[in-house]
Amino acid sequence: MYDVSIAKEEKEVHEAYELFYRSFGKTYYDAKDAFDLSKSIDPTLKTKNVFVMKNEYGTVIGAARTVERDINISGESFHIGGIATTALHPKYRGEGLFTKLTDFVLDNMAKRKLSLCLVFARRNIDNIYVKHGFWGTPVERNYVLLNPPEIITKNYWFRRATESDIPLLEKMYRKVYGNLPVYLERPEYLWRIKLQEGKGTRFYGYVLFDLNSSSESPIGYLFTEHNKIIELAADSTDPSIYKTMLFSNISPVSEFAKQGFSVPLTHPAITEMQGEPYSIYTRHPTNGGNILRILDKDPKIKSMLRKSLQKWGFSEGEIRSVIGEPDHVQMKTAALFGYETKDTKKVFGIPEESRLNKKPMDFILSGLDDF
Repeated sequence: MYDVSIAKEEKEVHEAYELFYRSFGKTYYDAKDAFDLSKSIDPTLKTKNVFVMKNEYGTVIGAARTVERDINISGESFHIGGIATTALHPKYRGEGLFTKLTDFVLDNMAKRKLSLCLVFARRNIDNIYVKHGFWGTPVERNYVLLNPPEIITKNYWFRRATESDIPLLEKMYRKVYGNLPVYLERPEYLWRIKLQEGKGTRFYGYVLFDLNSSSESPIGYLFTEHNKIIELAADSTDPSIYKTMLFSNISPVSEFAKQGFSVPLTHPAITEMQGEPYSIYTRHPTNGGNILRILDKDPKIKSMLRKSLQKWGFSEGEIRSVIGEPDHVQMKTAALFGYETKDTKKVFGIPEESRLNKKPMDFILSGLDDF
């Protein structure tokens, strides 16, 4: 009665996007601006990555769009998929159609030899993914220095990042994030999405310069999303560079930084601030969250996950919980672990805090916060 397929005609793609516009964003037009921008830039958002569900009259009543990305695990690259958007017409909800749509998408990804599937989920409906073997990963970890430093400097200056900075941004990104357990390969088109300006701008990027240097190239950069610092990297040997980027009197994000910044657990900014008293806030939504499922039956992907977790000292039991074949109860526990924690009067340090809450998948994917 309800058929699912890859969108074959432009009409079907149009109807799918109309569902997306009406299901997401503050308004129809805000959602349209955001979806159309990503579609125009991201080459993976083509017809083969748009899926439609039609009723007996041929009307599109459900849709999904997926992306393809490359991630690096323990120094090896894997081609993966991501479910970027799903929508179902309100009239057809509650009939199990979302499950049928998701099954089709996952089967298609597996046939295309994609190693993993990621979902960055937020709403209550997303708990349905647990039934498809997804595991929970962190949504938000926010660090707040209890005594933020007052750094006055005349040696540095910032400006907005532009597309001409992409080669240097990529170099610094790879230098810092390439040393994390897992990181996203970011080709030029993904950088361009982060640097787009105009109505509905989501990200703001800034680059840092050293006035005492003979080089005219930036030595660091940072990105914010909705006034939250989500990414920073530097090509400087100055050990205080991250404090300068976050808290100096010339930093364009200093007021945001005092409210907290979100970076992976093993980011050098955290290492640099060892000894500083801080508060950490970690949020996992009750239903859903950032979640992952291994698709590739090839043991290579599991071998890489094992290697990375072993490197960071996880036990064999913890490793098996990630790369094994858990039963439904284990899957439910892993993905629907909704909680909020706030620990204060801690001290920045890698050894124990790097395994916050001792959830291996939290740790290994803590740096993978966008696709």
